[in-house]
Amino acid sequence: MADGDVPEQMQAAAFDEFGGPEVITPRILPVPQIADDEVLIKVWSAGVGVWDALTREGALVPEGSTFPIVPGAEAAGSVAAVGRQVTNVAVGDVIYVYGYTRPKGGFYAEYARTGTAGIANSPGGG
Repeated sequence: MADGDVPEQMQAAAFDEFGGPEVITPRILPVPQIADDEVLIKVWSAGVGVWDALTREGALVPEGSTFPIVPGAEAAGSVAAVGRQVTNVAVGDVIYVYGYTRPKGGFYAEYARTGTAGIANSPGGG
């Protein structure tokens, strides 16, 4: 499933309570484990949008989210691992991904997991 270069832990920006920008802190968290229909992304760049502030404030929280919450609804990066059922991307592909409902964590992290619905190959990247 993984390409062998995925660490057990990663750096992420996360929060344990809702509030202003001060609630987001740097953290060391486990790299997410993926399901058979998910992809693990090595995040190169995470987008920052108004929806991320709304998440941080508690107004736009994906159903099923638990603390700590890692915000971030879009990113660019490379595929680090794929689940057994994934056929539209492969390890090493350069991709853009968005996921506004991401109860399993966002993209303000070195690695993030996502379903395949919001993934697109990056122009010129793969």
